Parts: sequence; structure tokens; C-alpha cells
Amino acid sequence: SDVCSSDLYSTDAGLTWKPLASPASPNPLTFAIDPTNTAVLYAGSNTAILKSANGGKTFSTNGSLPVAAAPGSNSISAIVVDPSAPQTVYAAMSEQGGVFKSTDGGATWAAANSGLPTYFAVYSLTVDPFHPQSLWIWTGNDGGWISTNGAKSWAKLPISLPAGGPQQYGFQFAFDRAKPGIVYAPWYSSYGGINPVLPKSTD
Repeated sequence: SDVCSSDLYSTDAGLTWKPLASPASPNPLTFAIDPTNTAVLYAGSNTAILKSANGGKTFSTNGSLPVAAAPGSNSISAIVVDPSAPQTVYAAMSEQGGVFKSTDGGATWAAANSGLPTYFAVYSLTVDPFHPQSLWIWTGNDGGWISTNGAKSWAKLPISLPAGGPQQYGFQFAFDRAKPGIVYAPWYSSYGGINPVLPKSTD
């Protein structure tokens, strides 16, 4: 069967999966759970944000990102909820449009791209669990970017894919949730997974 046609959920830490009774959309690309209320779930599909208040049993269209009709495969690539202020939600686009921010639980959205390039893809959006105003995005060939003020402005991180030759790479920054200050950048390697590298920072 085509698993992309249905949203799935698990109640046993991923050992088994079941389809949701009311799928959010035919092809949602990303989900986010409110860390302060696990019954609240956001789903991104194309440029629309869908929201559930009952653990994914039903969804309603909560708002759309203010981007023009997108060509090709452009869609929402990431959604994150501020763990210290759950009405604040961030979303990013996979091809063009950048980063967006909502302060009313996803009902309305505004672009939050100050300092970012005009046209680029955002593959992932990650919040520092110890510093929720600190957001990290990965843009592939354009490397990593950071905001330390809740997406009011962005600065390029001193990390990017090495020049010279084709590369494979990951898409997500990851934080050590037990020890502040430790962050792992997306891995990279030559094609075929030769000599993979996982950058790590402790400061």
C-alpha cells in the first residue's frame, strides 16, 4: 500500500503504527507536537498548516504561510514549537520562501528572514531545548544559519559543506538534551557514504 497517502501514529514508542482516523492531508511532509500539550499537533502540507487539538484524531486548516503559489515540490519542510511559549510556532519552506513565525498558535504567519539569502531551501529547522530563542536551520550548499532572538534576524554559522567534489549530507542539527552547549551539525560524506563526517560543537 502507499503509506504516503495516510498519516500514521504509534502508541508504543514506534513498535507498531496505525493510520489516523482522519488524515491531515494527502501528503503532509512534516509534523510537530506541542511539548507542553501533546494533544496539540501541527502538520505541514504544501503551504498550509493543519492543526489538531485531540492528538491527531481530527485536523483543521489552521493557517497558510504567506508565500506565492509555489512551483514544483515547494512545501513546508519543518515546523517547531517554542517549548517556553507554545503559542509561538516556526515553519520553513523546502524550496523558496524561507522561515515563518506565528505567535498565535499558527492562526497567522509572518516572514522571519532578516539576514537570510533571498532564494534558498531550508531543509531543517531546530530549536535549542535550553535556549528556545536560539533557532538553527540547514540549507544544504548554503550551510547552516542561526538566530539567537526568535527569528528576528539570522547569521551564517561557520560551518558548511566542504568544497571540491560531490557530497551526500544530512539535514538536521541535533542537541544533547542532557547537557547544554553540545550540538551536532548535519553529517556529510562523498557519494556512497565514504569517509562520513559528523561535526560536533561543545560551545
